[in-house]
Amino acid sequence: MTETTPGVDAPKSDLGSTSLSCVWQDPRADISGISIQIGSGSPAQLAEAVQMFPDFDGGGTCVTRGPGTFCQSRSTLEGYGVEKAYTYYVRDTTWIVIDQTNVPTDNLLGSLSETIWGD
Repeated sequence: MTETTPGVDAPKSDLGSTSLSCVWQDPRADISGISIQIGSGSPAQLAEAVQMFPDFDGGGTCVTRGPGTFCQSRSTLEGYGVEKAYTYYVRDTTWIVIDQTNVPTDNLLGSLSETIWGD
């Protein structure tokens, strides 16, 4: 199953279970905001999500980053001219999704990794 978030056309295949989900969005904003999901899945589920990521949204990329796999798709949102980014990070059996539109982050993934894995 693939889901999408308004303003972000990135994959959310069957990643397993979500343990934490947070959304920061001004109710007056139609697209600007950040959502984070963190969960766990089987190695097969996570490998499938990494494999399908580059084909989604016109060219996301995946690379090895530290002890995990970092995938990201960046583009400009049509009709708004603002940047959107979808980040998917897998390490062991844990995954992190950061879905952001028109909101910059300063090492958000690094902060989450430090909290989860103590890096």
